[in-house]
Amino acid sequence: TPPNIAFNIFQRINTLGTKLEVQEIRNAMYLGASTTLLNELSKSEEFINIVTVNKVDGLSKRMEDHAIILRYLSFKITNYLRYDNNDMNEFLSNAMNKINKLHDLEISQLKIDFKNSMQKAYIIFGNSAFRKPSKNKTKPNPISKTLFETISNTLEKYSVDEIQIHSKDLKDKINLLFTDKEFTFKTSIATNNPPNVKYRFEKIDEVFKNIIGH
Repeated sequence: TPPNIAFNIFQRINTLGTKLEVQEIRNAMYLGASTTLLNELSKSEEFINIVTVNKVDGLSKRMEDHAIILRYLSFKITNYLRYDNNDMNEFLSNAMNKINKLHDLEISQLKIDFKNSMQKAYIIFGNSAFRKPSKNKTKPNPISKTLFETISNTLEKYSVDEIQIHSKDLKDKINLLFTDKEFTFKTSIATNNPPNVKYRFEKIDEVFKNIIGH
């Protein structure tokens, strides 16, 4: 059975007891290197620093942490310009299938790249990384999947030294994006729409290029 049909059947019969989250279904369907990788990355020190220890259990309970990390991996494996069918479920499932076919060296490189991106994000934002600005300093917003996928992939283009030098300007400019109604809308509503995905990546990329210079 083609994976997208199996996935749809799985969703339709998943009506009794505790309903599975979409990532829990993927975890059952794509057991292998991808599920092992997501589990390892979700428990990495670099990711936990971003999430904060007191919120790790909440995210991991229904594999929300895996879902967030998979967004990063999916757009790393397949450039956002090639995301054009408006079906994020299929896009993410395809990424897990592709990871299951990678060699060990390729998996190792994914781990290195992910951890490096998390370290760079922490340099800029601390544990407020990938969160929309909050007026309530004691209660930060949850991690945004859309910010996670765009910023973490963009960070790969730059060295730690470049990030450290420009960290304050990068943080200020990215937070400033949320004064733009269009950016706020396209990171919050219809987030899986291909034009909105393209817009988000290009806006974040533009910020980094303007500040770092390339």
